[in-house]
Amino acid sequence: MRRLLCVLCGLFLGLGPAIAQSPDFKSFDLGNSKDIPQVLSIAQDDINHLYFGTKKGLYHYNGVEFQLVQLNDSVNEVEITALTNANGHIWVGTSEGLVFQVNQSSAIVNDRITNALDARVNSIAVLGDMMAIATYGQGIFIVRPDTLIQIQVEDGLPDDYTYDVIFHDNRLWVGTDGGIAELDLVSLACVVHSMRNGLPDNIVQSLAVWDDHTIAVGMYDYGVSFLDTRSYEFRIEFNAEHPWQHGVIEDMCCSKDGLLWVATKDAGVITLSESVNGLNWRSYSEINGITSNRTNAVFADAEHNVWIGTRKGLTLYKGSGIEYLLSNEGVIGLNIYDVLVDQARNLWLASEAGVVKYSHNQTGAEIIELILQNDKDKSLQIVSLFEASDGTIYMGSLGSGLFTYQGERGIEKIGEKEGLFNPNVMDIAEDLKGRIWLATLGDGVFKLEGGRAVQIEETKGLASNYIYCLSIDDEQRLWIGSDGGGVGIYDCHEGYWIPSMVEELSDATVYSITHAGNGDVWFATEKKGLFRLDEGILSQVGEEMGLRSSEILGLESSYSGGIVAMHGLGLDYLALGSKSFKPFTIEKEGFSFEPNLNALHAMHGDEVWVGSINGAVKVKLDQERHESLTPNVSITNLRVQYEPRELIPKYDYNFSESHFIFDFLAIWMKDPDMIRYQYMLEGFDKQWSFETEGRVATYSSLPPGHYTFYVRASNENGDGLYPPILRTPSLF
Repeated sequence: MRRLLCVLCGLFLGLGPAIAQSPDFKSFDLGNSKDIPQVLSIAQDDINHLYFGTKKGLYHYNGVEFQLVQLNDSVNEVEITALTNANGHIWVGTSEGLVFQVNQSSAIVNDRITNALDARVNSIAVLGDMMAIATYGQGIFIVRPDTLIQIQVEDGLPDDYTYDVIFHDNRLWVGTDGGIAELDLVSLACVVHSMRNGLPDNIVQSLAVWDDHTIAVGMYDYGVSFLDTRSYEFRIEFNAEHPWQHGVIEDMCCSKDGLLWVATKDAGVITLSESVNGLNWRSYSEINGITSNRTNAVFADAEHNVWIGTRKGLTLYKGSGIEYLLSNEGVIGLNIYDVLVDQARNLWLASEAGVVKYSHNQTGAEIIELILQNDKDKSLQIVSLFEASDGTIYMGSLGSGLFTYQGERGIEKIGEKEGLFNPNVMDIAEDLKGRIWLATLGDGVFKLEGGRAVQIEETKGLASNYIYCLSIDDEQRLWIGSDGGGVGIYDCHEGYWIPSMVEELSDATVYSITHAGNGDVWFATEKKGLFRLDEGILSQVGEEMGLRSSEILGLESSYSGGIVAMHGLGLDYLALGSKSFKPFTIEKEGFSFEPNLNALHAMHGDEVWVGSINGAVKVKLDQERHESLTPNVSITNLRVQYEPRELIPKYDYNFSESHFIFDFLAIWMKDPDMIRYQYMLEGFDKQWSFETEGRVATYSSLPPGHYTFYVRASNENGDGLYPPILRTPSLF
């Protein structure tokens, strides 16, 4: 083994997002382009309609259109600074100290509360019959049936300027200019958490629930810290040594995928997520499609979308579960030959530029390192990446042998002097004894032990020396996929060849092999398609299980034991226990998906990275769980003889009333244009209607009878998972 010269181990460091990442953002202006209202607050009601508080009033969104809610004179055209859903009602707070309930068309002002307030309402929270209101300069107000209590500094509050209130862990928490106030729900006794006991900054602008016993604390100067509500210890992520670099925090929320979304005053939106090394952060701004870098509010809705209120309208993050990692600068290289996520959740890419590592420093800032740089003539091509149990990164190449990386020890090369006389390393695996196994093109399989490479003889078990893939099962059997020679099986512990269990593939070119969580072995072949070995029985898998293509270029077992098949149309995923594959289409406008052979890596959380000739793509396989949420459908209007009628259950209509029109609507914020409806009038229709995009059903000249109208909706999955059927009034 010899250490490479530093010429081959060039290093490039960069802070911040030097790559183009393209999550799904969609923008709305809520009004005309010349007069876009500033969005200050967001809430959602029990039927999934959304409400947006702006500087110019309150907007309602039913998934199809935005409407300015026409309120009475006392609350019209006011600045809506706080919104919350409480017991089926939307509560609204304004900059003038007004507090009221609202439905889709009217408001009910609570004079008892409003008359007591003389300050801007910053936040409202409700738990049962208890409401808490944070104000700017008048402390907080606690509202219970027949009781209104004001709590200020003289009552134990650290400051009368309060920004946020949340109920969590059976207590009320208040963010103020003097730290965090913790109030007992019965006695309203107050405990203060401030810089005196570990809080980095007393000005607390936002609070959000992080987990069952942790609150995320958004501060004016020091970003985000976390308070353990049992031990009262602060987990400090940013301080003077590792400063928060994104400015003032305006709002925070936690999405269903475990991300903390942070709205900042002028740096766009930041997402924070946990990793082995602490918090990772990612920044989204106008470049990514947000309407403005000056953000005011963030809100996670019932469909797991995130809404961002800005100084120039509204942005929706649709959470599609697919993100694209591209390079426009040529430093990283677009053609990604292999992908790896190591134990520390760092991302490694083998590209035309060399090997690139993405990591994060202690402040969460992204660091990009060019670990192994390609030659000027592009002769170095790394095609396989692997992390051993001891943390060593192995990099197999076409034409240049094997490289290893061990942090401070740098890059080392393993080649002919170490016994690896074939320089083409297509795949890498490790057994339980820590021995490394190498697949080569032309000289079969090598075993790497103690720094020496030893060839495993072909004649005892392989029909071809050209090896594409390796996979080791729980019994420490090495499964070997070859070019035209089928599958070989080698006992890693005992050192002998095992008779083939898949003689049907003896002349096949096997590109990829993987093992499912239930013990099944899967094989991707060049011309014969996809095969599964289940308890000794080999069967071909195709369209009957939802597989979209037989030209599989990579197989991988997901973290939960399912099977991921990669091909030119995207990914097909067979969850453990499922009977059919779930399709994931990766190609989109501006991005042509052409995957590289075996450039596929599964990671924790059922996420996979894919390498293609146009960049890398991350796919969340569990987005199926999110997208299987069905649209919330309701009947919005009934017209009889063309006249509006109230929806009354079991209503008797006159003989002359025989013309009925039903309007209905399903809420699917992510993509309302993909909703499809079916309806049926029981007593008249014999079956459901054909699927339609229309939201109106008309029945003319109905004879006397007993009728019930049903409507159901499905989203873009087209999987027939409908919500409970909703009924209109029965018609007699």
